[in-house]
Amino acid sequence: YYTLSIENKNKLISALNSKNYAMLNDKENIDVIDGVGSFKDKNSVLVTTSNGEQKVVEGEFIIINTGSKEAYAPFEITNSNVFSSKTLLDLKTMPKHLVIIGSGFIGIEFASMFANFGSKVTIVGRSPLLKNEDEDITKSVKDALNVQGIEILEGCEIESLKD
Repeated sequence: YYTLSIENKNKLISALNSKNYAMLNDKENIDVIDGVGSFKDKNSVLVTTSNGEQKVVEGEFIIINTGSKEAYAPFEITNSNVFSSKTLLDLKTMPKHLVIIGSGFIGIEFASMFANFGSKVTIVGRSPLLKNEDEDITKSVKDALNVQGIEILEGCEIESLKD
């Protein structure tokens, strides 16, 4: 099931990306410019396209909408089997044992998903699970994760991830 799910995910993402791009690009009042942008000043952005062409785009308001980015790991990583929340779903084979560092929503989602596929999952967190949520919510989530066989380790200090 895991491999088929990853293949279906890739097909769906590709189809949605193409559809969203076309939906925007086909509008008369929208110009889609693919490239790397940098602020020239407070009202203009210099965009360099993949073929090296540069274009200045100006506007009274400039909205930065680049998506999310993983948090920086404040410890040494010298292990080739470390993945981010973005690269984890590119794994071709399901891991037998997955250790998730982080006890927030994204880590819990991945833990639950991989446990449902059959991976042994351990969540390792510096802080308590869902530290910003009410106690009753946290207890309910912990109970659900325990039913799935997910091990939760809280209050851990991570020094490094090595081979």
